Amino acid sequence: MVAIREHFRSEGPGRESEWARQRRWFIKARHDHQRREDVAEKLEESTSVAGMVATVTAPPASIQQFETTLTDYETATVAALLTNEEKMSLVQSALDVLLAQAFVMDDGRRVFMTEDGTQVFDDDGIEVSPEELDFDLIPPDAPKWETYAPQLKEFDRLRSEKQALLDYQSKLDNAREAVASGDLKI
Repeated sequence: MVAIREHFRSEGPGRESEWARQRRWFIKARHDHQRREDVAEKLEESTSVAGMVATVTAPPASIQQFETTLTDYETATVAALLTNEEKMSLVQSALDVLLAQAFVMDDGRRVFMTEDGTQVFDDDGIEVSPEELDFDLIPPDAPKWETYAPQLKEFDRLRSEKQALLDYQSKLDNAREAVASGDLKI
C-alpha cells in the first residue's frame, strides 16, 4: 500500500504525481473527443441544410406544366398498351392454330420439326432429342418449326414490351401521386 501511495504522490516541488498527470490526460482526451463530435454534428447539420435547399418545392406553373406532360405520357402509354394487347392477341391466335395442328408427344408436348427434318422443338422452343421421339412419327403436313418459331419469338417480344410499358405506367402513377400529395421536388 505504501508503494502505491509513493507512486502517486508528488515527488518534490514542480513535479506532479502520476495520478494527477493521468487525470489531466484523461480530461483532455474527453474534451478532444467532445470537440470532434461537435464538429461532426455541425458538418452533418450543414449537409442536411444544403440538402433541404436543393429540394425546393416546384412553383405552381411548373407543376401545372408537369401535370400536362404527365397526362400526355399516360395517354400515350395506355394507347401503346392497347396496341400491344391487340398484337399479342393476333399472334396468340396464330400460335393457337399452329399448336392445334402440331404433333403431340406422349407426354403432351406439341412439337415442330425443322424443314430439313434434322431437328424437332417443342412449343417452348426446347429441342427434342431422337431418343425422346421417333421423328418419323411426325406427319409431313404438320406445321414446321420455321413457321412456329417466328410467331413464338414475336409473342415473347410483345410480352417483354408489355412488361416494360406496365413498369413505365407504374412510374407515371408514382409521379402522379407525388404531384397529388405535394411531394414533387425540383
